[in-house]
Amino acid sequence: MERAGAADVLSAVMRGSPCRRLAAVLLACLPAPAAADPPDAPPAPVVDAPDRRPDAGGFTFGTYGRVGIAWDGRDRTGRPFSVVRNGPRIERPSYLELDLGYRLPVGADHGVRMLATLAFFDDLFHFTGDPEQTLAIRNLFVEAAIASRWRVWAGSRMHRGDDMYLFDWWPLDNLNTVGGGASVEIDAYRIAAHVGMNRLDDEWQTQWFDVPHPVHGAEEVLLLDRPRTIASLKAERLWRPGAPGTLGWKVALYGEGHFVPSGTLRRPDLTEETLPDDAGWVFGAQGGLWSEAGDFLNLWVRAGGGLAAYGETAIPFGVDREKRAIGADEFLLAAAGNVEIGPFGILGGSWARWFRDADANVYDMDDAWEFAVAVRPHWYAIDPFHLAAEVSYQMRRPAGLGPRSGEPETPQIVKLALMPMIVPLGRGTMSRPQIRFVYQVSLPNEAARNTLPEDDPRRGRSVEHFIGIQAEWWHNSSYR
Repeated sequence: MERAGAADVLSAVMRGSPCRRLAAVLLACLPAPAAADPPDAPPAPVVDAPDRRPDAGGFTFGTYGRVGIAWDGRDRTGRPFSVVRNGPRIERPSYLELDLGYRLPVGADHGVRMLATLAFFDDLFHFTGDPEQTLAIRNLFVEAAIASRWRVWAGSRMHRGDDMYLFDWWPLDNLNTVGGGASVEIDAYRIAAHVGMNRLDDEWQTQWFDVPHPVHGAEEVLLLDRPRTIASLKAERLWRPGAPGTLGWKVALYGEGHFVPSGTLRRPDLTEETLPDDAGWVFGAQGGLWSEAGDFLNLWVRAGGGLAAYGETAIPFGVDREKRAIGADEFLLAAAGNVEIGPFGILGGSWARWFRDADANVYDMDDAWEFAVAVRPHWYAIDPFHLAAEVSYQMRRPAGLGPRSGEPETPQIVKLALMPMIVPLGRGTMSRPQIRFVYQVSLPNEAARNTLPEDDPRRGRSVEHFIGIQAEWWHNSSYR
């Protein structure tokens, strides 16, 4: 197979599904095998995309964004309504990431990459009248490439794998820390390790207190400082498609460790409360298949315990008598895939999750099974015009009894959506940018409506409408 040119790589990156883009980029970077190679010759080394090669240089720009507005059919704004942890992506709020980077080649097999990612969250000026936006630095790191195979980085980084697009969710690995890491690639194998910290401005982790100062009278002192330290390790085996019509595949094993030290919280009346140390863990695996045509399938399994069962930036609830989360556990199964068949494409995803908190109550509303599935078929009527529909279902089955009925309840919601869209770059369920009109109807059962606050007008309605205009795009977006 001949090596692809820069235009072919750019086309693959812009038009295909995430796995298609990955496969195309890997293929473009790999040297062509010698004609004398036997059919069962080992695969060539897997390297990064051209814009991350050590010998590449210059400024880079990337972006991911979505923005939209919706009505509820009753002269109010349309709002998301889910009873599970991660509902359909259609209802996600506006969000923007801007990647600004610079690559500095040092030699044929050495180089440096610097990347900063600025994120803008919801609450647009048009809806608040406040010009101040909610901003976040998602990436701010320096990465060194050494001898082509080694990479070492330090800074603030989103440490992520593959996502479930329809639920805007990374089921296995999705960390946000300040720290550092290293990775090595040997033929088709890659091993990556990382350690970092995060800390919330909450009394579970942080407390500032006014204390006397001999010169200035008073000063704020950080009395409680309990950062969470997270370490991760991931091993991957990646096999690229060998010829047109064949499948590429990957297998990944993943693990995390979480630790929070003990501390002392001082109350306003100067009494003190001891907060014990705590820990957590995650083990998981992923298997994936993809083709050059844009088809792919990813399967994930994940088990977690202690702090990690709640999430890497969550404050644990339902702790045990010693105020620890060590007894909590989580189990997750997830799948996502895409099929391209001529003028049609079908994108789908599904997940099931069990969560149990750390307290001793076995009939707890916090302990529950959750399940969700979504399917989005596309019809490529003509290259710039697609017609898509989406069907989704979600349910939550808690171990406790409903607070109003005193009986077991299972909140459930069925959602049906129709989305005509303009897609300037043509065919593909993941082709972006998209400009789309969305009409979605949600059918929650009574148990689902009972999860809403008492004064929410949606509690008395069995049908909810979501009529929206949205745009979504990505270009050279980097989160690995």
